[in-house]
Amino acid sequence: MSTYVRKIKHEEADIMTPGDLQARYCEPLTLVPSTTATTDGNGDDIDVGDYAEAILFADVSSVSGTDPTLDIVIEGKDPISGNYATIDSFPTITSTGTYVLQITNFGKTIRARWTVGGTSPSFTFSVGGWFKT
Repeated sequence: MSTYVRKIKHEEADIMTPGDLQARYCEPLTLVPSTTATTDGNGDDIDVGDYAEAILFADVSSVSGTDPTLDIVIEGKDPISGNYATIDSFPTITSTGTYVLQITNFGKTIRARWTVGGTSPSFTFSVGGWFKT
């Protein structure tokens, strides 16, 4: 008696994989550790090449000044020129709280950049998030 074994190509296989996004691998990453900003600035480059999407949080714990504003932009880095371009941004922040932003299609390297406005503005904040494969 002989046994017949047929190898099949992956494209021919009738295998289903779950599409549950919650089951995908997630990793927390910090773009800006807690900092007090009175002037414009930016965080360090973060390697996010292994991820497909992210849910970012800007946590603002302290605000002072007259008519203070904080604009936080997420930038991607061009691998050829080294220049940065805006991927997305949080709405303008004027008070304490936690703000959320979802991003996709961000490439390999990102950073957070911020601009403060108003008279004698000061913001204590951090930016981090969950990055999903």
